[in-house]
Amino acid sequence: MTNDEHPMTEIHFCYRHPTVETNLRCKKCGRYICSKCARRTPTGYICPDCLREQEDRFYTGTNTDYIIAAVIALPLSLVTGGVFTFLIGGFGWFAWLIAFFLSPIVAGFIAEVVRRAVNRRRSRYLAHTVAGSLVLGVAPFLILMLLAGNFFGLIVPGILLFLGTGTIMARLR
Repeated sequence: MTNDEHPMTEIHFCYRHPTVETNLRCKKCGRYICSKCARRTPTGYICPDCLREQEDRFYTGTNTDYIIAAVIALPLSLVTGGVFTFLIGGFGWFAWLIAFFLSPIVAGFIAEVVRRAVNRRRSRYLAHTVAGSLVLGVAPFLILMLLAGNFFGLIVPGILLFLGTGTIMARLR
């Protein structure tokens, strides 16, 4: 057979990447998607827009939840940052061990207080808001240690930030 005898197959392009050829379709909306855009589900592939629409059903929070979260998490983070920097940081090298064990506990407490304050509603960026509040709450103490030239004083609040933000992100997912 020659090429003249075969009917031309239609060429399709990803709706998000117009220069990428594809034959893969979203199982939900039917649009063509490339392999970069395709998100695998147990029953087939869906596009990022359909995935986001599906995820939105699980998020019941409101915009005021972000304000509530920041108003609660920022003062708690400031107090925590001060305690970790000045109180726990005064124990020498042993403070690193204490901070290693206490950081996830304290960050988990902050996350749980926020979760209860927003009546356990889930929001897409609630964890980011609380983690950002922790960073903003600890930042003044990091700057203070830098200005004082106490570079070892950065370790304990650094441990708090590293382990605390990870704990908050995991708890408020």
